[in-house]
Amino acid sequence: MSKTLSQFLHVVIQKNLKSWEECLSFIEFVYNRTVHSTTGFSPFQIVYGFIPLTSMDLIPLPFKEMVNLDGEKKAKMVRQLHEGVQLQIKKKNKHGVCLPC
Repeated sequence: MSKTLSQFLHVVIQKNLKSWEECLSFIEFVYNRTVHSTTGFSPFQIVYGFIPLTSMDLIPLPFKEMVNLDGEKKAKMVRQLHEGVQLQIKKKNKHGVCLPC
């Protein structure tokens, strides 16, 4: 388990022993916003191309507004982001950085 994730769980659960299950979605959101040292990006950034400030940022736009989005431009940006992530991982592995389990 990631050290960051275990720290999040420890801090939140310690203060919310009786309602820890209700906190898991918040922990997941925070973890997915955290930039990982191996990739240099957060999981949200890798998947969606941006880091949401709040969970409200993940709600889809109304359909009328989505029609105006340039899908090819967004897909190209995400592909370039994934290429950058792959290069970052290769660079970290080349330098022999030990990754947490």
